[in-house]
Amino acid sequence: MSEQYTAGKRKHATLMTPQALLIIRRLDNGRNWSVVIALYNTGLSTVYDVKKQMDLYSHFWHQVKV
Repeated sequence: MSEQYTAGKRKHATLMTPQALLIIRRLDNGRNWSVVIALYNTGLSTVYDVKKQMDLYSHFWHQVKV
């Protein structure tokens, strides 16, 4: 019998708006996706979703700052 390696599931993580904006800023500055994923301990799909919703986060952040 061969043992098969299975990675455990990642724990659910919720990002706050400032964290999402930092992720967007790091990606815009040319950071590698894998570095950002490891830094915030999230999955690729989470970082991709944050990047996809960049306008929503920026609009929300500008409303809160005023």
